[in-house]
Amino acid sequence: MIDPNYYQNRYRINSIRLQSWDYSLPGMYFITICTKNRVPWFGHIKNSIMGLNIIGCIVNKYYLQIPNHYPNCRLDELIIMPNHIHGIIEINNEQGRDGVCQQNIEINNEQGRDGACPVSTKRHTLSNVVGSFKSICTNKIHKIGYNQFKWQSRFYEHIRDD
Repeated sequence: MIDPNYYQNRYRINSIRLQSWDYSLPGMYFITICTKNRVPWFGHIKNSIMGLNIIGCIVNKYYLQIPNHYPNCRLDELIIMPNHIHGIIEINNEQGRDGVCQQNIEINNEQGRDGACPVSTKRHTLSNVVGSFKSICTNKIHKIGYNQFKWQSRFYEHIRDD
C-alpha cells in the first residue's frame, strides 16, 4: 500500500503550505521561487543593477503573461535576482463567484442545448498558477538549449488577506 505522506513511498514530504488556508481565496500572495541548487541562471548584478540574460528575460516575459491565462490574477511587483524571483500575485474573484474562475473550453466544436459553449468552473489555486508559470518557463528555456535548467521543487509564499 502506498502511503500518501511519502514521495515514491520513500521520502517524507510535508507540505509547506498553510493547511488551514484555501489558496484559491482572494488575497495578496508574496512568492519566492528559487532555481535548483541556487544556480544563478537569470543574469548577474553589476554596480547594484540586475542585468537579465536571455533566461531572465524568458522568466520576466512569462511571469507578466500570468493574467492572460488566469484572469482572476493581478500582478503587483516582480523582482528577478540571479537565482530566484520575488513576486506579488493578487488572486481575486471578479471573474467568477466563490473563488471560481470561469474559462471557456472547446469540446469538438459541440455546443450546449442553448447554443453556448460549456464553461469550466475549476478553482485555480496559487500552486496552479506558480506550477504553470514554472512549467512554461522550463519548456521555453530547454527549447533554446539550456537543458540543465531546473527550478527548486517548491516555492515560498506569504499571505496577506486583509
